[in-house]
Amino acid sequence: MNTLALFIFALASWSGAFSKCPRQSLSSAYRIINALPAGCDPSNCDYYLGIRTNDEDPQFLDFMMAGNAQGWIAIGFSPKHDMDDADVLACALHPTTRIPEVLDAYNIPNDHDNIRDTIQNVCPHTANFSNGRITCFFSRAINTGDPQDKDLNGDYYEQFAAVDNPAEVVSGNVILTYHGSQTPLISNSKVNPASTNGSVSSSPLRVTLTRAHGILMVVAWPVLAVIGIFFAAWMKPVLPNGWWFQVHRAIMLLSLFTASVGFLVIFVANKDYSIPGLIPLKRPLNIAHFVIGVLVMLFHSANPIIAVFRCKPTASRRWIFNVLHGTIIGFGIGTLALANCGLGVALFEDIFAHIAGGHTLLWVYIGFVSFIFVLVAIVVIVKMKEKEKPLSMRSIVMKYFAKESTEEVEAPLIEDKDSSQTPSKAQLALALRYGVMVALVGVTGSMMVAMVLLLAIS
Repeated sequence: MNTLALFIFALASWSGAFSKCPRQSLSSAYRIINALPAGCDPSNCDYYLGIRTNDEDPQFLDFMMAGNAQGWIAIGFSPKHDMDDADVLACALHPTTRIPEVLDAYNIPNDHDNIRDTIQNVCPHTANFSNGRITCFFSRAINTGDPQDKDLNGDYYEQFAAVDNPAEVVSGNVILTYHGSQTPLISNSKVNPASTNGSVSSSPLRVTLTRAHGILMVVAWPVLAVIGIFFAAWMKPVLPNGWWFQVHRAIMLLSLFTASVGFLVIFVANKDYSIPGLIPLKRPLNIAHFVIGVLVMLFHSANPIIAVFRCKPTASRRWIFNVLHGTIIGFGIGTLALANCGLGVALFEDIFAHIAGGHTLLWVYIGFVSFIFVLVAIVVIVKMKEKEKPLSMRSIVMKYFAKESTEEVEAPLIEDKDSSQTPSKAQLALALRYGVMVALVGVTGSMMVAMVLLLAIS
């Protein structure tokens, strides 16, 4: 008897809840439309959202969502230009049956974790998955009275996502997984879902600025800084009488300026986060890239100041400046910056995976950095032979990184003539330097063009 009573009560509750859902509107057009790319047909947009007032019950809104995704598509409504504290309506593929399911969820305030609502205040109508495309029609009350839902008669930024990461099933319920690199686009301005009319603009300003940050850093470090360091370490015989130093200083200052602009741009791109620039730091790759980037910029900014207060080349403590300016910051921080650019390239490749298949960006960058290290090896070997020193770790460190305190840093590394080197050998050494620099400039220029083009394509 008790079992029968519980069954009747559950059936009555389910029927009562279902009766609250109106039928889907069939005639009226959508008031709010967001299509990516703009002006595309709903049947082939990368992402499409349509919102209209329900014909049968004006207290409900009808939604149509469609997108190219293998996991889930969603629309979020947030009072902030950010993903936290968002009311999320999604259509997710069941990971086993591959049947789409409409979900009511929310993002925790001051966080980005997505939680399935305790009460599912959505009215599913139809949903299908075909040819890699999810399409869903559903309705939701403007004001559900649920504290986990937003009153849609208010002003919110809209967030649009089409994600390939599969949903998960927890305790029999489908839940959304982290979107990974497929960062949702956010509308440029707030809209009122219950009353706004027209198309919603969502040009990815943050994505554009993040892309600009990557391009500027690629120019600043793998191109300008590497060339500037090579002029100081390699081109003194080619540009004697201090000209090598003028070129080195000009290129390194240009590198600092370019890197500083790129550093500021990423903070502007993430100005709407609770802590500007700190984009989700719970992701290990972002933590590493941010911390290393700040450290590199601090040392990069300090190095010209250190150079201003350097002592004369013949001073007994000149070696301190050589170690700090040339070895620790020049080579050490420069190498760290190259590694951090690699982390940045990996982040870009995740975000813009649709640009090129595989790991094109990362392999281009790895190939370039490998070329740089080959040139460094050539420089060390040739300089050791010029000084007729044995190739030992101690001699490399002491002579070409720490440098003897009495070495004239601004002087040519190759004397005009002496008994140990004939003119033909000197000419060969100069030709080798010219050849290495031409190769360096050529490869860095080609790498810069390739990386900039790949990063700039949307």
